[in-house]
Amino acid sequence: GLGDVYKRQYQRRVRGISLFSFLSVQHCVDARAAASKPFLGWTSWDLCATTFPGYGGRWLTASNLKAQSDAMKEKLQQFGYEYLNIDSFWALDVTRHVDEYGRWLTDSQRFPLGMADMASHVHANGQKIGIYFNPGIAVAAVNQNTPIMGTSCRARDIIVQPQTAGNVFGNTYKINFSHPCAQSYVNSQVQQLVDWGIDLIKMDAVSPGSGDTHLDCRDDVKAWSTALHGRDIWFGLSWSLDIDNISFWRSHANSWRIDTDVDCYCPTLVTWEHSVVLRFTDAIQWTQWAGAGGWNDLDSVNVGDALMSGLSADERQTCVTLWVIVAAPLYTGSDLTRMDELGLSLLTNTEVIAVQQEANPAKLVSQLGQTQVWSSRSSDGSFVVAMINLDKSSQTVTIKWKDLGIVSSSAMVRDLWSHTDLGLFRAAFTAVLNTHASRLIRVHPQSRTNSIISS
Repeated sequence: GLGDVYKRQYQRRVRGISLFSFLSVQHCVDARAAASKPFLGWTSWDLCATTFPGYGGRWLTASNLKAQSDAMKEKLQQFGYEYLNIDSFWALDVTRHVDEYGRWLTDSQRFPLGMADMASHVHANGQKIGIYFNPGIAVAAVNQNTPIMGTSCRARDIIVQPQTAGNVFGNTYKINFSHPCAQSYVNSQVQQLVDWGIDLIKMDAVSPGSGDTHLDCRDDVKAWSTALHGRDIWFGLSWSLDIDNISFWRSHANSWRIDTDVDCYCPTLVTWEHSVVLRFTDAIQWTQWAGAGGWNDLDSVNVGDALMSGLSADERQTCVTLWVIVAAPLYTGSDLTRMDELGLSLLTNTEVIAVQQEANPAKLVSQLGQTQVWSSRSSDGSFVVAMINLDKSSQTVTIKWKDLGIVSSSAMVRDLWSHTDLGLFRAAFTAVLNTHASRLIRVHPQSRTNSIISS
């Protein structure tokens, strides 16, 4: 069964306090270059977090993950989906089990051929593989006082005294990074992941954030960033990071989770109220910080099939609309082997994905009541506009050209979801949106040379 700590992790997440991160290094040229745009991919956590029959914590196995990798290759990869990210439950309980150097151990019942074999399968499919971690040194490493690889030090030499929790889960102890062997411990953990072939690290339970503003894991983040220097590994942080430390997160990571888990911990993957809708308002203050090298992570977009998603058809489209307009990493937690026609179309719309890959995070243009208009300007002079209705009833939403900085009287409008040219509109475009529905349009001013106010 699951270890006690993993049970506590699961229970804390059920209360809405939880995970996901993707990591980087400011000085790491390779990793920063790899993060020049937000990635596309898949994550395992949502299928572990749901109580939908046949899933849950025990679902995470090498065979199930390989099936997801194969499905991603078949259905999504040609559209840019690349990362298969393994979240929590891949390792043995780190309060009891570590390797001879105090590092996390792969659960051999879940991965009988080891993590390197799992990575080989993913790489053979032309994909990249991610893995999950927490700050601190494993409790078991300290209890066993394991040696630190390549040094004469042991685990108890590098912990803060008196012993202090290393993260909100309590499965690690806080590291004293003033000790010369502390960085060596992190280096050894990174080397193990490199040996396995890992391409992305999600560092979860990072504080300030993760439901706790008193714990401080910034030294861990910096040490992992240092250890990853020169390696082409995406480094992501999670969850609900403190925006007051955004300059630090941006300096040391490729992405950072701005909110709690999107999961409802219920018989579906998510529900609109718990906690998809939070992102539409919470993203506003973060958008200015996203850009090449570092991205705001909204968590997974779980729109793959109607039965499991927990969302209406309109809500499913609206989720993808927000994720792409703010240039967030676009990764789903849906079961890729059972996507319905709508789910597949939402995740593979080439014009919509192109908005995300423009890597130009939108700004909120207007918010009236429970409606929003977001916009970003493309390099060709056009504007991408997302019109969103968060209300429980239908609403009329208008975007005026002057609010985009367009001074010409007319502009051509194209609907990106339907791949349809809607025609020439004077001064504005108006749409009636159903409950939780959205439109994603591209606006081309009639005259690019004379119609846009210079910025």
